Amino acid sequence: MKWTKADSRVETFLGEYEDETITIIKTGFVDCYLVVHDDSLHSRTGECHEMKKVEIELKYGIELQI
Repeated sequence: MKWTKADSRVETFLGEYEDETITIIKTGFVDCYLVVHDDSLHSRTGECHEMKKVEIELKYGIELQI
């Protein structure tokens, strides 16, 4: 199988205190995103949620560009 590079479907955001990040991945489904957590204490590292765009924007107060 030959792989080609796809356009970015990922955005990463750094928390206010720079101790946590969330990475948001646009899936191939309509209005479906995966939100993956990572933090310095490893208490939420790898935690993943499937969410809609409006849910992400309301919960985290960010505007997605993907």
